[in-house]
Amino acid sequence: MNRNPLSLRKSPATQKQGSSWRHSRGLVLMLGVLFLGSLAVLQPVCAHPPSDILLDYDVDSQTLQVTLVHSVSDPAAHFVNRIQISLNGEVTTYEYESQPTDSRFTYQFVLPADSGGTVDVTADCNRGGSISGSLTVGGPITPTTVPELWPFHAGLMVSGLILALVAATNAVNRTPKTSWLQVHKIVGTLGVILVILGLSLALHMVSASGGPHFRVSHAYVGIATLVVTLLTPAVGIVSLGRKPPSPGIRRAHIWLSRTAIVLLIITLASGAFQAGLI
Repeated sequence: MNRNPLSLRKSPATQKQGSSWRHSRGLVLMLGVLFLGSLAVLQPVCAHPPSDILLDYDVDSQTLQVTLVHSVSDPAAHFVNRIQISLNGEVTTYEYESQPTDSRFTYQFVLPADSGGTVDVTADCNRGGSISGSLTVGGPITPTTVPELWPFHAGLMVSGLILALVAATNAVNRTPKTSWLQVHKIVGTLGVILVILGLSLALHMVSASGGPHFRVSHAYVGIATLVVTLLTPAVGIVSLGRKPPSPGIRRAHIWLSRTAIVLLIITLASGAFQAGLI
């Protein structure tokens, strides 16, 4: 019996569904490769300042004691490499090639000082970031502590990335069919909000540590992520408002979305190094 060749062809709906699935699978594969690659190459762009500094001065022995908390996985590769001590404006710098332990440690310095003198200490991490503390000789001891906020920062960034992936997949597959655009806008907006909150928390942590905001490449990656994350919905809103629709603006929105996802992955990878998880 002869079969009609047309009956063997896939319907347009089936072809579209297959194309959407291949597109989504390719996107997931690309993101996975980028994430693994970023884990391998982004160690130099992280910043991990010490989380605590405590200063004590013994007037009798004229000795300054500097206690630091800098939790790392390998104290020979990730360590406090510089301590700067300023006494009444006169600065002395000490360089190190490792730190004594993987968490809490103490250095002692002979520092002749008169009662009432001001001692300022800054400890730098070899991967970027610093913490500072000060005391008055003969005065009360005031510890300087940086709150451990990085888990909240990481949670916000991971949640933002997940929502960005959901919004991208939702737009590619046009699901749910009757309200995919509404879902895309809601999920995408929530993702942007979480990313903004996460990056704002990162800026707060750097300020609390006493270090400069733009000392390492990680900070520039974060700013680039913030800018692209803000541009993505803005261009999307412009695209929806154009009558008739502009293919060029729509393509710009799509590519900004992809760039934002890639930058989020890079930011998360460098953040994993920052927290000492890798």
